[in-house]
Amino acid sequence: FHVCLVDTMKSVPVELLALTLDYVQLTVSSQRRLIFSVHNLQLDDFGQENGFVIGPANTGLNSQRDPLAESETFEAKPLIMLSLAGPLNPQLSTFDVAARMMTIRDARIAFRPLELLLDVPRMLGLVFRLKDWLSGLQPG
Repeated sequence: FHVCLVDTMKSVPVELLALTLDYVQLTVSSQRRLIFSVHNLQLDDFGQENGFVIGPANTGLNSQRDPLAESETFEAKPLIMLSLAGPLNPQLSTFDVAARMMTIRDARIAFRPLELLLDVPRMLGLVFRLKDWLSGLQPG
């Protein structure tokens, strides 16, 4: 998944920002466990020399930075992982409609380290430019 913010008001369109989301996975196991994971989330600012704004330090697409990455048993870990498990007894519902409540046996959230190189004045400038563009849109 990739989304770009492009300034098309210039004579030559210029890509300003890019958001990339890779390897999004949703797994439902036979033991009533749901696992949602994202291996890579990255924001790039093409107006900066480096370009990189935020992304995983040593997971997902940056797993090669891990010292053990060359090992045959190495497996990339997700940047973000959410795991929810319902009751083991299949007779028990995981969602009570009347009470509007879920029955969760186990919940886990894992975040791996991120790197951040943020030029705050530049980002604020882009936010205000985007706000001006959006305010000029005509409804309908």
